[in-house]
Amino acid sequence: MLVSGEASGDRYAAELVEELRARHPAWTYSGMGGEASRTAGIELIVDSTGLAVVGLVEVLRHYREIRGALKTLKAQVRARHPALLVLVDYPEFNLRLARFAHRHGVPVLFYISPQIWAWRAWRVRAIRRHIDHMAVVFPFERDFYEEHNVPVTYVGHPLRGQTSPAQSSDAVRERWGLDAQRPVIGLFPGSRRSELAHLMPVCTGAVRQLQDHPARPQFALVMAPGLKPDDYAPWLADLPEVKCLQEPIYDAMQVCDMAVAASGTVTLQLALMRVPFCMIYRLAGLSYALARLLVRIDRYCLANIVAGEDLVTELIQADATPQRIANVLTPWLNEPARLGQVQQKLKVVEERLGPAAGMSWLADCAEQKILLSE
Repeated sequence: MLVSGEASGDRYAAELVEELRARHPAWTYSGMGGEASRTAGIELIVDSTGLAVVGLVEVLRHYREIRGALKTLKAQVRARHPALLVLVDYPEFNLRLARFAHRHGVPVLFYISPQIWAWRAWRVRAIRRHIDHMAVVFPFERDFYEEHNVPVTYVGHPLRGQTSPAQSSDAVRERWGLDAQRPVIGLFPGSRRSELAHLMPVCTGAVRQLQDHPARPQFALVMAPGLKPDDYAPWLADLPEVKCLQEPIYDAMQVCDMAVAASGTVTLQLALMRVPFCMIYRLAGLSYALARLLVRIDRYCLANIVAGEDLVTELIQADATPQRIANVLTPWLNEPARLGQVQQKLKVVEERLGPAAGMSWLADCAEQKILLSE
């Protein structure tokens, strides 16, 4: 059984199943996920579409749906007693499910660690009690769990070595009417509908600030998996110049000269593609105030965290404004040579992510746990 709650986790769960199916064709898979999981042949007990929210206030608004999904999965864990429960990211939900599975004798493998090295470190005690093995994607996470006596394997980051576009940049530009002689600003406002409510007004405000720049920038909003044009439409009705790209992520990123991105996996993807960008992060006021009491890191952007330095400008909460975004991007529009300097700096992110492993190392972990359980 595999459980993911967001677009990136859904994709990773699907890739793991594809790797395992090549090794063990007779194994079957069920759980919670989205379109990628369904396409990979995972029987979806719960469809995660609509459950990907961030922040206390946002979670409370969707509490009934989240509680229902957790109740359904618990019932299936008890009824099916899977050989292995693989939990992918989505920490608050998945840590609760892990506790239930542990009590019912189902081994638990957790992939994509909660950021307990960043905030609420006391959760490591629950992880040590309820999770059989952690599969982590950053080398420093392995060190953290070893210090706390939690069984852990560093399996490499799934994005490492997987940033090759499937199409040419010319093909993507032609399909969406993007002029190769004008700069393209990519907009990546997040994969959760709750993020759009906070970040789309900021992004569209930045479009208005920048659209009259002498460089004549073009704007490409890159749609997240699981979201539809209608999800973005309320903010784009009077901005017909913004193209909504429905493309695989790296195909879309390769045509972007610079970008504005929500926090999360997309910041690593942009860094690996060496697209200069600034990160924006906004929550409901109460959610942010509570989070600030618990966070114990100075950097929010994954690219900066991996690099161990401030490569990318982070615009957090009140600082995430159209004018501040324009202040970051305007020098790049004024002097395109500056983009090359930023691209050189972004190389360090790929270097510090470690070797490419694809899904093979994670599949090894899952395979061993299943075979041991038999």
